Amino acid sequence: MASVADMPLIIDYCFCNQTVTLYSYANGAVTRTVHSNAYHERTEKQVVDERGSRVENEHLIVIPGNVSVNVGDRVYLGTGDAVGNDVAAFWRGFIPSKDANVVIVRSVSYRHWQGQVAHVEIRG
Repeated sequence: MASVADMPLIIDYCFCNQTVTLYSYANGAVTRTVHSNAYHERTEKQVVDERGSRVENEHLIVIPGNVSVNVGDRVYLGTGDAVGNDVAAFWRGFIPSKDANVVIVRSVSYRHWQGQVAHVEIRG
C-alpha cells in the first residue's frame, strides 16, 4: 500500500500550513503533540435557546495523515506549552474560558483516500 506521501495530488493540502498542538489526557498523563501542517478555520454562529441568545465559536481543524485524536482532547491553536509536573491542575485549567486558543474536541472524522486515512477533521 502507498503511504499518504505517495498519493497523487488530487488531495491538495497547500492550506495546511498552520501549527496546532494536540493534548490527550489518559491514565493521569497528558500527551502533547505539535503539528505544523494543520489547517484551522473559526466561524461564529448565533445560538438561541432557553438561556437566551449568544454567539458561539466553531472550529474546524484538518491535519493530514492518520493522527490519533479523541473526543474530549484539547487543541491549542499554535505551539502550546509543555504540561509540567502537576498534570491534573494543568488539565483542569486548560479550557477555552481561560484561553481563547484552546479548543475542546467535540467530534473527529477520519477521511479516507484509496483505502488509507488521508486526513483527520477535528471539530470543536
